[in-house]
Amino acid sequence: MIRNGETTPLPAKLRARHVTWVPGTVQPYASLWSTVQRFIVLNKPTSGRFTDDFGVLLAKPSFARLTLEPEMVSFKRRGFWPLRFSRVLREPLPHFAFSRVGQFPRGVWELFGDRLRWCPACWLDRYHSVLFSVSELDHCPIHGIELEDRLPCSHYVAHGEFGISFKSPGRCVCGASFLDEAGASEVLPSEIRDGVMKDIADWLCCAGQKVWFRIPDPLSAVPARFTRQLTDWQRTLNLGLTPEWFRKPQILNEWKSWYHECGVAKELVPLSEPGPLRHRDASAIFKSIKRHLLRNEFKLMRQWITRFAMYSDAEYVVHNISRSEKARLAWGFLLWWQACTGTSSMREWFISRHYEDSRDQRTYPFLSTPRPPPEAITEAQVWVAGWIQVARLQFVLANALEAAKIAAIEKRAVWGRGAMGNHIAPSWSVGKSNEGKLSISIDQPHLGFGRVSRLGTSLPKP
Repeated sequence: MIRNGETTPLPAKLRARHVTWVPGTVQPYASLWSTVQRFIVLNKPTSGRFTDDFGVLLAKPSFARLTLEPEMVSFKRRGFWPLRFSRVLREPLPHFAFSRVGQFPRGVWELFGDRLRWCPACWLDRYHSVLFSVSELDHCPIHGIELEDRLPCSHYVAHGEFGISFKSPGRCVCGASFLDEAGASEVLPSEIRDGVMKDIADWLCCAGQKVWFRIPDPLSAVPARFTRQLTDWQRTLNLGLTPEWFRKPQILNEWKSWYHECGVAKELVPLSEPGPLRHRDASAIFKSIKRHLLRNEFKLMRQWITRFAMYSDAEYVVHNISRSEKARLAWGFLLWWQACTGTSSMREWFISRHYEDSRDQRTYPFLSTPRPPPEAITEAQVWVAGWIQVARLQFVLANALEAAKIAAIEKRAVWGRGAMGNHIAPSWSVGKSNEGKLSISIDQPHLGFGRVSRLGTSLPKP
């Protein structure tokens, strides 16, 4: 049985074991990953012994691997035991504060991406912080050097992973050395660095109490997605000034976001994951948007939509979409409809208009989390899920119109699964004011996707 109290005596095998370590060398905000790397290089434990010594016991014997970020994994893994580790190193447990993503509020986890990043200059001092992984930090706030996320062999280290083999401590899988015994013995202190890291950590803790961020790809080439939404929350929730080391917004005028307030009662607005959207609700949103498009934005293209559905010959399609803008937009609308309904035959436009929810779990990770029982879903969570669905359908439409544009240029008709290629999923964030009012800020499609950007102002609410 696990006992987490400070007074619980260490197992006899650990008390008797000699440990090479200099107490007091864990610097403020240093990552648990870097401290573990130093320990492994200095003491050279086997993987099994390290797991037995510092892994939280499972209810049943298991071969589950050890993770340094047990809160971030949804499958069975053995969690790390920080208290025992700190006692073995004779380091106070507060020295490990904010040493991993799971110690920050749940709402800001998404800002850390999926992997570790580091500053080459800081690593010369054997210092690494999980704060380097925050998406808005593209350069080290101390040295101004661009942060790196890959080892010499292009291997990256995911949050919670060790990234090395216990058989070759301090070496990458390719054999390149990144930590030796001399460097592992001590980390150089820096008051300036500690102050900078404190500012970033304090801001994240403040923001995490008021905002829940969800950015599908924080490391994408569109940095203003986070900054755009952050502007909304700075204005409405009094988050305080963002750290000066965050990247400066450069394309705010190009990347837009919706901002909406929830009208439900205050007691129904927990700051948490959105609830699962029922299929009939998702289908109703799809049909509502489709009706709006056909009656307004694509009203003048309905004749072309009918023609393409009746005469789905590739040569006929290519001939018309390369000569008529209305035909191209109509073809883009049919691509969107095909992606939403999951049908492969264009003629089914007349007979099959049901909505098929085929969301990609990798693109929309919040859907892969365990779903709470229906009675636990609040009205506010359904409201959030509805707006996410609206944004997702808008992004699919934007991508379909772009695919139709490329098809017209290349003079080829695209249709079927994969016709639109990869697309950017909408990011969103939910904020809660001190009065309990819930709001959502969510991406609009990029202006680079042509006309679709103007649809955001007139779409019906879910």
